[in-house]
Amino acid sequence: MIPPPNLHLTLAFLGSVRQAALPAVEAAAATLAPPAFTLVIDQPGCWRHNGVAWAGASEAPAPLLELVAGLRAALGAAGIAFDPKPFVPHVTLVRAARAGAALPALAPIRWPVRDFALVESRPAPAGSVYTVRARWG
Repeated sequence: MIPPPNLHLTLAFLGSVRQAALPAVEAAAATLAPPAFTLVIDQPGCWRHNGVAWAGASEAPAPLLELVAGLRAALGAAGIAFDPKPFVPHVTLVRAARAGAALPALAPIRWPVRDFALVESRPAPAGSVYTVRARWG
């Protein structure tokens, strides 16, 4: 299970980033003015191909999609590589989950969004440790 302090929604997955490239990542993100909106997490799921159990949004608000598009465009313009897979708004809950029967319904969770952050993930014996490097909004 993902520890509560590590729960997050990824806008653009960067993978490993050289220390020297971090100022460019931060500068690209700083060009955006994040809008305030509410994300409704209301859909459970499990991807069989990677064993990730998640909670997601059945409908992505337009401001979230605009933020993702703007961030990815700014990163691309700065020459920062990121995973180009289509954006799927979700929060990973469990890794190495076993996909089985249908998941129970999820009572909608209203998540007020006012900012976004650059988060660093470092491996540790008990699982990854997440650290916020910068925040905008």
